[in-house]
Amino acid sequence: MKATCAVALAALALAACDNRDLQSRTELLEYRVLAVRADIPQPSPDETVTLTVIEHDPADVDPMAETGSPFYVWEICPFSLGSLAQYDCLDPVQASGAGAPGDAPPTAEQQQAAARVIATLAELGVSPQEAADLFAPDIRQTAEPSLTLDMTTIGGVGIRGLFALCQALNSDGVCRSFEGSVVLLEEGWSLYVKLYSGREGVVRNDTVKVLKVRDFDGRNTANPAFATLEARDRDDQLVTAGKPEQKLTLSLTMVGGSADTYPAIVYDDDGQAVRDADGALQTKEKTEELLYSWFATGGDIDRSRTVTDTLFDQRENELTLPKEPGPVRVYVVARDGRGGFAVRDLDLTVTED
Repeated sequence: MKATCAVALAALALAACDNRDLQSRTELLEYRVLAVRADIPQPSPDETVTLTVIEHDPADVDPMAETGSPFYVWEICPFSLGSLAQYDCLDPVQASGAGAPGDAPPTAEQQQAAARVIATLAELGVSPQEAADLFAPDIRQTAEPSLTLDMTTIGGVGIRGLFALCQALNSDGVCRSFEGSVVLLEEGWSLYVKLYSGREGVVRNDTVKVLKVRDFDGRNTANPAFATLEARDRDDQLVTAGKPEQKLTLSLTMVGGSADTYPAIVYDDDGQAVRDADGALQTKEKTEELLYSWFATGGDIDRSRTVTDTLFDQRENELTLPKEPGPVRVYVVARDGRGGFAVRDLDLTVTED
């Protein structure tokens, strides 16, 4: 329930991005999370989804690299306060000044907004103590780089319950965002998951994954998939090794159907979803555009990002190998723009000149 209350609070909510964007630099010098992949990119409110961390550990490529024991700590927020608030979960009880000893004191704006939330919940028969239980972040630690979430139990009431509370918080029964726009479950409920991961005593990454939970037949149910990732020399020969500072052409192919054609909701000039006379959402057919992010553990990649869409088919890139002999790993992360991810890696060797 904590998420839906936050949706209604303009004073507390801050604009949040769909996903923490991949860093623009292409060279991987230390541990980094490349993506958090959901096995169902846009799950329904009635499904279970598994999140998997796609990560780079230098020790996987270079046995001499410093490393430590892996750790993965997850914090699940049905609603986040956004990037300017470190994606913290909304906690109206703490913000009202009734939080636990040692908690950071709330601002005057947070106190005012929290008071409105608690008053609304009281009208719905929810006590402050019950609200504290509902709004408490769900923190889990896993030994492996994966986490399974049941959409029917998020926030204790499931995504459908959160959406129903959002509707109840508005006198007209319509769920709205903090900006006042109508929120439809068909368009997607944003489920925010923070991940703290890394290697003990070495490095930590903070990552935010946003799941669009949609009650809609046109939701994205499949990730894109790589068929190949290859390197070729200037003679167009496949290679797995090269000389220092040699230029290689990297090329990828995707499994057929990775760029799905799907029914996209039609919106009017005011940004509202259009419905037909029977109340059904109107849709139009669109095709996904695949965006590729390129990384390497050494050397220089010509372009950090390329795209395949109706205008471009940029499935090739150029890698200049490092000056020093040794192993090099190349990663390509493909995104379909609807929450879907695929990752492929290629191991190369720089030989003695």
